[in-house]
Amino acid sequence: MAADFVGTIEPAPGAVTGKGEWIALIGAHSALALREPTQGINPFTKAPMTFKPHPDHAGVFVENVQVGSIHWAMDDSTRLVVWSEAAAKSRVIEIATDVACRLGWRFVAHAEA
Repeated sequence: MAADFVGTIEPAPGAVTGKGEWIALIGAHSALALREPTQGINPFTKAPMTFKPHPDHAGVFVENVQVGSIHWAMDDSTRLVVWSEAAAKSRVIEIATDVACRLGWRFVAHAEA
């Protein structure tokens, strides 16, 4: 999936939710799902292995089609990073705004979103 950065979801002042609540929300939100494990080759041993997705990385789905993703920031700062396919940007922003609301956070759109 080729995706564009559309913004971040950041804690509102005084918010007390964090990574644990985000991971729990992934399983509870109808538009979010964990990525499935994939099979691949271990680059060191050359043996087959299963690559497990991070539990803080969710795909964003509309009508059972993945159109974006939301994941915990790689620098482990308290924020989520939102990505979207160009054609679904407005729908992904709606979902990201809903996620932010459920966490008591706020969606911050990227200047070009």
